[in-house]
Amino acid sequence: MFYLKRWNKQYGRQARFVAFDPATNKFTEYSPYHTNDVTWVSNDITSNPIYADWEDWHDEPIVALNDPTM
Repeated sequence: MFYLKRWNKQYGRQARFVAFDPATNKFTEYSPYHTNDVTWVSNDITSNPIYADWEDWHDEPIVALNDPTM
């Protein structure tokens, strides 16, 4: 289980999310169209100014980052 923390308010191939893995306490920037391109980091990237204008998704749960219903 993963949690979506923020969304860049873009659709289609431009959509990006900040995802959190509670099993490892790590974060990544994630694209549903590039599910293999993830790099996990230990620091909470949601506090980075880059993501300041992204929409808060309030820990929306997702079973897997390669979930086709995403």
